Amino acid sequence: MSTTNSFTNDSTNSSTTNASTNDSTTNDPTNDPTTNDPTTNASTNDPYDILGVKKTATIEEINTAYRRLRFKLHPDRKTGNRESYDRVVEAYDRILHQPSHQYVEVNKFVESYKDSEEEIEDLVSLYLEFKGDLKRILNHHILTEEKDEERIRTILKREIEKRKLKIYKKLDKKTVKKNNKKQAEKAELLAKKLGIDLNQSLEDLLNRKEVKEKNFLKDLEKKYCSK
Repeated sequence: MSTTNSFTNDSTNSSTTNASTNDSTTNDPTNDPTTNDPTTNASTNDPYDILGVKKTATIEEINTAYRRLRFKLHPDRKTGNRESYDRVVEAYDRILHQPSHQYVEVNKFVESYKDSEEEIEDLVSLYLEFKGDLKRILNHHILTEEKDEERIRTILKREIEKRKLKIYKKLDKKTVKKNNKKQAEKAELLAKKLGIDLNQSLEDLLNRKEVKEKNFLKDLEKKYCSK
């Protein structure tokens, strides 16, 4: 009888231990099967491949992948690997400081801004400022092409009726083709809105000041890896 109880207790303890181990494994972010391990990608130098994200990934997705890999590969952990850890840090830095990623962010901004409440408010402000002069509105609006003229006129007419704004006849006048100078001015406005310096050379964009990079990475480490 005693032997039976002992066997039952051992089985119960074993089950409890296994359950605890399984829970620990499940909750450990380093065991996430979707987390890419750069040690299996030693042959690639593509920073996106190293982090296991797509080239169209958002900054949030990139940050998440980076945080998981740093946690998993930190040299102080059993799963740590100094070489892979350094590759992850370098890859992350390269992604955030290459012009191509900035261009992706610009395109995403354009997509989210167009026809948004923010754009509508900007257009209404320009309409009032320039008393309905559509040519000047288009020249000062950050996201306009020739094909946008009717779209913007439609938006403004809708808002005029909705908000009971003063009607200016200039709004119905056709605009002349915009020149390259105006296009350049709008590019500068967009760059300013996104915090991009168009006066920087390609080399400057690719090689930011070392001190700034180190401080940037330290801030990220405090934010994502010191919890």
